[in-house]
Amino acid sequence: MLAHDFYTHRYLIDRLDSPVQKVNLDPSHGILYGNYDVAWVAREWGDRIAHVHLKDAVGDNPAPGKFLFPLLGEGSVDWSAFFGALDDMAYTGFCSVEFESFDYYRRVLKNDPEAAARISMQQIEALLTPDA
Repeated sequence: MLAHDFYTHRYLIDRLDSPVQKVNLDPSHGILYGNYDVAWVAREWGDRIAHVHLKDAVGDNPAPGKFLFPLLGEGSVDWSAFFGALDDMAYTGFCSVEFESFDYYRRVLKNDPEAAARISMQQIEALLTPDA
């Protein structure tokens, strides 16, 4: 990987700018590098976003054992701000969940991918629904 956060990717684009160079936006990776303003990152990339990964994160150090990717809504990603920024930009591309709660998947969901997909959809729906 040539770029792992906003600043390294911005540097790459500034040095080798091309209209075909796009961004796979993953808010969890910004969290790991200390950028908690996920809405700002989304807005900065704007129409360069080609795809969005939905993944949460806890920790701010990408070293092994210093972070984890919990279930959506359990980490540090400000989902309301993130989805709000995507809405403001009229993002119509794809989003995919990266389910990396491996212990939960193995121990609780018993390695059932359909159960992981169901719980991921429930989390997304809850995160997209404004508090009553």
